[in-house]
Amino acid sequence: MNNFKIVFVAIAPLLIYVIIGKICSAVNILDKKTASGIDRLVYNAIMPLNLFYSIATTDISSSFNVGIVLFCIILLTVCVFVSDKIVHIFYKDKKVIPVMTQAMFRSNYSLFGLSVAQNFYGESNTSTICILISILVPLLNLYSIYIFEKEREDNVDLIHIIKRIIKNPLIIGSIIGIVFSLLRIQLPSLLMDTCKKISNMATPLAMISLGSTLVFTNTIGNKKEIEKVALFKLVVYALISVTLAVVIGYRNIDLLSILLFFGSPCAVSSYSLASEMKCDNELAGQTIVVTTLLSTFTLMLMMFVLLNMGMI
Repeated sequence: MNNFKIVFVAIAPLLIYVIIGKICSAVNILDKKTASGIDRLVYNAIMPLNLFYSIATTDISSSFNVGIVLFCIILLTVCVFVSDKIVHIFYKDKKVIPVMTQAMFRSNYSLFGLSVAQNFYGESNTSTICILISILVPLLNLYSIYIFEKEREDNVDLIHIIKRIIKNPLIIGSIIGIVFSLLRIQLPSLLMDTCKKISNMATPLAMISLGSTLVFTNTIGNKKEIEKVALFKLVVYALISVTLAVVIGYRNIDLLSILLFFGSPCAVSSYSLASEMKCDNELAGQTIVVTTLLSTFTLMLMMFVLLNMGMI
């Protein structure tokens, strides 16, 4: 029972934020336009600041683990390839294929994963996940943009893809944080304390905003698509990654970091990319909603099992 409480305390706040957001929307406290503004604020300012603070206050040189980085990169690449092949077997619509493929492998790691890890291990013990975020978030963006670009009639524009990645606020925040960590640059305590307080707003604001935009219309029409995405995103890839990680010997924060990367819900930014690429953004939004809600239970169960086995 104590182990369940530990896991519940780590994940439950995220679900509560979503519920608060839905309530705020229902009583007209938070409308769609305001939520959109909050999303832009979090994505362009608060989340990059959160990543900067987390990485800048981490001793990367001593905590960098090449093995776990390569493990995640290789397995992610396999997941992207498998997802693309599976979706192409069942679907031919070029507006649906990239949306489903992206939803299967692109996780809300920098927001959902980091928050759960900090709740579980504390802010000072999450250096592994911070390093993985700084490396894997750019890779996720690269793969996601590529998946959409290759389904378009035009040829894939690699220069355009690279420019998008370089301009990504999360990437900029991560790179600046890495520089500060490696060069051991120290900002005045007043500025760092301010950064910490602002960065702590990222998860509550983002999840409340997400909750306010939850819409379940036409989920029945896309039921099969959503089921496939949820199955692979939250169960298949999560179980495969954890099983392989355990066999290799990863434990504690390393193992939790891997689980959270492959088992977190679809990234909120998936909707924006689908809209920009003129694909099925309604399906993209529904996969985010469903996987966010279901992941609180799938991750809670997996973390509970791993905790009882003494592995995290």
